[in-house]
Amino acid sequence: MSFPESGTSSTQRKKWPRSSDADEYPEARSLGMFLAPEDLVTLTGRKTRPSQCRWLDHEGIPYMVAATGRVQVLRAVVEQRLGIKSAGAPVTEPRWDIFERVS
Repeated sequence: MSFPESGTSSTQRKKWPRSSDADEYPEARSLGMFLAPEDLVTLTGRKTRPSQCRWLDHEGIPYMVAATGRVQVLRAVVEQRLGIKSAGAPVTEPRWDIFERVS
């Protein structure tokens, strides 16, 4: 009979990835539409829902509270507020030269 090494267990629970674990968990690189709970704590500096909501209200950042009680903040709103360009379609000027009049 073999025993597990000290400090480990055969029934050890899987650690779920956080957005800050992108190097260790490649699947965490694709960030979701909403901020992760850890990201929200980092942004607001607050851990409880009421204090996070007060901070977001004070800063004018829109949010909603999900049925689960979690505060939901769109990642795109925060990125825009911080001046980070989103990876959307590139904005280009119209090609007015193709509409030149033919005399």
